[in-house]
Formats: sequence, C-alpha cells, structure tokens
Amino acid sequence: MSDVCLVLEGTYPYVAGGVSSWVHQMITGMPNIKFSILSIMPTPQDTKEERYTVPGNVESIVNVYVHDHRFKTKLITRKTKRLFEFFEMFY
Repeated sequence: MSDVCLVLEGTYPYVAGGVSSWVHQMITGMPNIKFSILSIMPTPQDTKEERYTVPGNVESIVNVYVHDHRFKTKLITRKTKRLFEFFEMFY
C-alpha cells in the first residue's frame, strides 16, 4: 500500500517541465515514502511515452481517461430537467 496517492491532471510522467518537474523532485526527494499516481488524461492517445524515469518508490501509475466514459443518451435527456430543478433549490 502506498503512503501517498498523487492525482495529476495530464502531467507526470508524460509531460516535461512545470508541474511534472515539481512532482519528480518531490518523489525523488522522499525515497522512504511510497507513491501511487492517478493520472487523469483526455484519451489513451494523449498518454505518450514517459518523459521521466519513474523512481522505484512509485508503486503504481494508473491512467484514467475522461473521454472513455459515455453517458446513455436517455439518462441525459430524461433527467436533465429534474437535475436542474434539484440544483436550483440550492441556488
């Protein structure tokens, strides 16, 4: 089991620089901490080769693809009005 799970939006280890650099420095700077990475990506085509050598204290990298999920059309059209009415109560 990991000590820390990082939820990252389309960055490490696939994109160099910026947030990815910071994440890599943090992970390599804490070799006694075990990390898991949940990488949120638009599509599988956006998951390219890794730009960083992933350190040994990263136990897992799981990619979740936002555009892989499809809602049933009936669910959206039937319940949209009721959902708006529900949220409007709180507004």
